[in-house]
Amino acid sequence: MNRRALLLLAMAFFLFFPGLSRASPGPDRSGHSWPLWNRFKHHFLQQDGRVIDRTDRDKTTSEGEAYTLFFSLVTGDRSTFRKVFLWIRDNLSGGDPEHRLPAWLWGKRPNGTWGILDVNSASDADGWIAYSLLEAGRLWHRPSYEKAGRHLLFLIWKNETRFLPGYGWVLLPGPYGFVLPDGTTRQNPSYLPLELFALFGSVEPRGPWPFIEAAFVSHLPAIAPRGFSPDWFAVRRGGAYRHRSRPRGDRELRRHPGLPLVGNASRRRILPGVPPAASGRHADGGRDRGAPSPRRRRFDWKNGRQGISRIFGGPAPLSPVDGMPAGT
Repeated sequence: MNRRALLLLAMAFFLFFPGLSRASPGPDRSGHSWPLWNRFKHHFLQQDGRVIDRTDRDKTTSEGEAYTLFFSLVTGDRSTFRKVFLWIRDNLSGGDPEHRLPAWLWGKRPNGTWGILDVNSASDADGWIAYSLLEAGRLWHRPSYEKAGRHLLFLIWKNETRFLPGYGWVLLPGPYGFVLPDGTTRQNPSYLPLELFALFGSVEPRGPWPFIEAAFVSHLPAIAPRGFSPDWFAVRRGGAYRHRSRPRGDRELRRHPGLPLVGNASRRRILPGVPPAASGRHADGGRDRGAPSPRRRRFDWKNGRQGISRIFGGPAPLSPVDGMPAGT
């Protein structure tokens, strides 16, 4: 996915999201003067609503489209929102959003044509698209957006969630390839935008959303015993865990920008006991202060030892949770 898009998402979420639910509908602010947003659109967004990853052969991912849809909502950029939504519908969903989740990858095929490269979907992107549509429908009084968001939420529920005996409900990273023949289910913690589940639960109270959050939080001490999230883990039949043999992880869990918005009960179980390095303190005694860094810390999730990777990222999302009392 577009790494710059990820950084922009984190910054935008931290700065704007807490007040989004209280925002007034407002006028179309397509020319809104947010320099980072305007720069992003100029470099990565086509006129038809396609977001281009310049770092990976001009491919398009559903994550990039989802984050751009969210930014359009935050800034009140209704014309961009509509273009991105229509591009997702007509291309990633193949013009059939009633039956198809958005494909996660779109680009140039070996025969030179352009189109879907992998029909599998990405549940984190699907969730952000559904959230943005639901909120756009509410804030802008657009029933068509709300209807589309509700239907996408239904498809996520039916295709990307699963009940695992001994564990509980999970959100699969995608509908295909994550449930192995022996019943083992692969999970990626960074695909769980817990802060969205409260809205999903209110929109579709029959769905598994609160149970997904509850299951993940209750198993968190075993999944991330040192406060660091593994990149992947697996749940075997009966609910037993299996981590990958290489204990690599990063600060996805602690750096999840929506963590302050998760329900109090969940936060009280997530925040206590996190070691200093997991909360942004470096070994040299320094602390992230919100300045973007060209590299992101990687950790051995078993012992908390740090390393460096070349993934573009920044510490801004952590700021709201650093020093936050567990009960706030």
